[in-house]
Amino acid sequence: MLFSSSINAQREQNQVVVSAGMGYSIGQSVLKALLNATLEASGTNTVSSIPIINVMADYGITENFSLGVAYSFNKFSWSDSSIDTSGVISSVDLSAARHNIGVRPLFHFGNNEKVDLYTGARLGTSIWALSGSATDSQGNSTGASTDIPTGVVTVQALFGVRTYFTDVIGANFEVGIGNAPYFVAGGLSFKF
Repeated sequence: MLFSSSINAQREQNQVVVSAGMGYSIGQSVLKALLNATLEASGTNTVSSIPIINVMADYGITENFSLGVAYSFNKFSWSDSSIDTSGVISSVDLSAARHNIGVRPLFHFGNNEKVDLYTGARLGTSIWALSGSATDSQGNSTGASTDIPTGVVTVQALFGVRTYFTDVIGANFEVGIGNAPYFVAGGLSFKF
């Protein structure tokens, strides 16, 4: 005798879905490309970045609505070294790290057991940590760092899909429009 049960991708009340993955920011990529192109002529500058890392948890309030929290992190760095006329090297290192936290009200559509289509918003704040250090041609070092604790309010419209390989493990993909951390993001999702 065969038994079947109907499971929905996110559409169960009181269900928690935890997702983790990486994202892509158009703004960060454009800034990195512009800095690399501008600084390429000197050959002593480097620009690097850490991709956006995302962790999200969504709780099913009803079958078609969930409320979640999200955290994202990314970092951008710039280094410059120069040699003066006497051959002494001086350097400057600057970095900016962004921590974004937010809430995610999501509306879920469809009735497929393995696919969860959703749309919603991410409302939050970005907290920036800025740091820099310099070494002059005499070998003297200075450093400074600051946090921007008030943060920057972020609003993002979300459009996403989760596809489940098993009853509890799946992949997710989101497109976000707004000033929040990413334009596209993807990763793994786990249902509890």
